Amino acid sequence: KEIGECARAAVIGSIVNAVYDATKVKITSLPLHPEKIFRGLEEKAKS
Repeated sequence: KEIGECARAAVIGSIVNAVYDATKVKITSLPLHPEKIFRGLEEKAKS
């Protein structure tokens, strides 16, 4: 393992959680793209 892998995983989780806190859209796959967030917001608006 690389020495930076552990820190990278924590940062990714923090970013995904921040997106959820801001939008209430749960992203369950990476990479995290604006299109995924937008699609999630559209689906949320439909329901």
